[in-house]
This record gives sequence, structure tokens and C-alpha cells, in this order.
Amino acid sequence: MNTNLETRKKYDHILIQAAQLDRQTQMELLVDLAAQLRQVIKPGSEKNHRLKDLQGLFRGAWEGQDAQDYVNRERDEWDG
Repeated sequence: MNTNLETRKKYDHILIQAAQLDRQTQMELLVDLAAQLRQVIKPGSEKNHRLKDLQGLFRGAWEGQDAQDYVNRERDEWDG
């Protein structure tokens, strides 16, 4: 089996699992993944990324949610 295909299947499986988490836990997962990457990637070892590289990164993460409702909930959490 193609390694890229295996990786894609794993990625899709994890993405489906992450979508089943509540939004707060999804945000915690995102922070943890970023921290993991920072430990692995040495400064200057990666090329600079363009904004376009992020296209589709969180596709489906907010599917079915009203944008304003999402923003309001986030603001409510910040206010405590």
C-alpha cells in the first residue's frame, strides 16, 4: 500500500474522531499538536509557509455552525 495513502487514511480517521469532540477539547488538541510540532521542528529547518498553505486545514471543523453563534460562544467563554 502506498505510504501516502496510509497516512491519508490515518489522518482522515483522526479528523473524524476529532470532529466528535466538544469544541473546547478540539482547541486543546490543536494546542497540543502545535506544541508537539514545535518540539520536532527546529527553528529555521522548515521553509516559510504561505497563507495559501493553510487552505482547507480545518475544513469541516465548523460545518453546520452559524458563524455568529460560534463567535458569541467564544466571547462568552473569554468573559468567564
